[in-house]
Amino acid sequence: MSIHGGNIRDASENLKLKEKEIIDFSSNINPLGVQKSIKNKIKANINLIALYPDPQNKKLLKSLANFYDIEQKNILPGNGSSELIYLLVYLLSPKKALIVQPNFLEYQLALNNINCKLTNLIGKDKDNFKININFIEKKIKNNDILFLANPNNPSGYIYTREELEELLKICANNKCFLFVDEAFLEFLPAYNDLTLSEKIKNNKYLIILKTITKFYSIPGLRLGLIAGNKELIKRLKNFQYPWAINCFCQIIGSDILQDKKYINNTIKYIANEKKILFNELSNIKDLKIFPSHANYFLCKITGNKTIVNLEKALADNRIIIRNCSNYIGLNEKYFRIAVKTRKNNKLLIKCLKNFFNK
Repeated sequence: MSIHGGNIRDASENLKLKEKEIIDFSSNINPLGVQKSIKNKIKANINLIALYPDPQNKKLLKSLANFYDIEQKNILPGNGSSELIYLLVYLLSPKKALIVQPNFLEYQLALNNINCKLTNLIGKDKDNFKININFIEKKIKNNDILFLANPNNPSGYIYTREELEELLKICANNKCFLFVDEAFLEFLPAYNDLTLSEKIKNNKYLIILKTITKFYSIPGLRLGLIAGNKELIKRLKNFQYPWAINCFCQIIGSDILQDKKYINNTIKYIANEKKILFNELSNIKDLKIFPSHANYFLCKITGNKTIVNLEKALADNRIIIRNCSNYIGLNEKYFRIAVKTRKNNKLLIKCLKNFFNK
């Protein structure tokens, strides 16, 4: 099993299907696809592959700073958010770290590389896996960094702005970095009420991770950013290898973030399809679907059926899902599905109903 979703090439080989024939519910990418204007701009600038990218990322940095309302000196773009996780962990080299679990696996994998003493704070099924801030506070002392995602991946719960601000105070008082992964936050209508971007400038212990990949449907191009205090960003920049951002990411950076129609259409589309998916799947016997603020749902098989048989049944209909048994705190009963197009969502609903009603 792949440690992440979206491994479409392996699925293609295993299912003996062409990649375009597979419906990938394991990957939480915007179902509206890549903006046409972005495709056109890449085609128009194809000759740039013969030149080195701008090593300073000047145009891209300006666009990112304006869009996220964060000063350029507080931002470092990277070759996807995963690169930045490893870069940060290598630079800080924490001795002790906390991760709110279940969560994105790369935090743990990065920490394992530096022999860090890791404590997993594991949420409970009955609480949708969300961990109370008061409980986290009791565990903060003597730790160097706390990792969490908002919304959480894979369960989709969120911490409110008030909860995060309280947690930031707790971390600062204990000289512990608070790492907040906002990879899926832009899919939420309440993005502006939840992001901590405006807190970056005056908070030494706050680190925010964002990705352009998910919302703008460009996982093959790899683009993310990390935001933090200017001293930290300067040190990270010195650790980053030259030309980390390719020429196409640099030229589309300004365009991709300014398409307000695409942004608004995505938020509305996801919100509507989520309601349909949740309502339909909630009525299936032996299947529990967890409430989610994100563009995906964590599901649990509550009866005697197995995830292996479910994956086989869905594969017969060219569908792949995210088996969540390798998440800390989960097991072979859990899987995650992304919100896709109406047509594909309807097919998934039909297949799940057929499987669980047998």
